[in-house]
Amino acid sequence: MDVRTNNRSWQKILCHEFCIIELSEDEKILRANFELAQPKTTSQYTGVKDSNGVGIYEGDIVEIRDLKHNYINIAKVKWNEEMGSWGLQEKGKDFVGVYSLGSWKTYHTLKVIGNIHDNPELIINREK
Repeated sequence: MDVRTNNRSWQKILCHEFCIIELSEDEKILRANFELAQPKTTSQYTGVKDSNGVGIYEGDIVEIRDLKHNYINIAKVKWNEEMGSWGLQEKGKDFVGVYSLGSWKTYHTLKVIGNIHDNPELIINREK
């Protein structure tokens, strides 16, 4: 699993109960840390990259742009249980839309501008 670390970088690690094991690219153990893991701040990779090539993770806040139709908005990346895919919860809405994250990227420019753990004010301030 890829997760976000405290220094805002992404590392491949394996979470096991309250142990975090950092793995190298060839799956060798680099370090084992037996501090408490914080599951609320770990995020799953969606398999989609934004327009700048940055991986999009669960809980990321993205800017959505479609200049052809003069549309700009922001949204949280969330799992849509009903659709069985990653989707976007746009500002001001209390549900995840029916379009998958990949569909959004096909017709819009997506840019990661933060995440709900480190930058909750990005989505809160704009919703007021």
